[in-house]
Amino acid sequence: MKSVPKSWALTVVFLFVVGCGGGGQETSEQQSFIGTISEVNAGERTISVTIPDTAETMEAGTVSLAFTDSTEILKNFMAMPVDSLQVDQDVRVDAVRDGEQHVPSRVVVLTN
Repeated sequence: MKSVPKSWALTVVFLFVVGCGGGGQETSEQQSFIGTISEVNAGERTISVTIPDTAETMEAGTVSLAFTDSTEILKNFMAMPVDSLQVDQDVRVDAVRDGEQHVPSRVVVLTN
């Protein structure tokens, strides 16, 4: 019976671990949080959201969000443009955290 070289076996194990995502830390993390819009810049397609002290999934403070072409903005289940967002509206944000940046995939307006 032939034996498998140790270097080949280690290579296979390494590729399996890396391929399954266990080879390093992930760079992005999905997060959802509720806050109040404190700033809107429709021209640059950005908003700032203030997170309250009572938030469970995020630290309190202000988060800046830059919208992408795939970011959904919804109010009463209807799509709406960035320029319809207003300061003091409560929103739920679904975003991917990539390092220090938050990239929103969906922003849902909770108040009128």
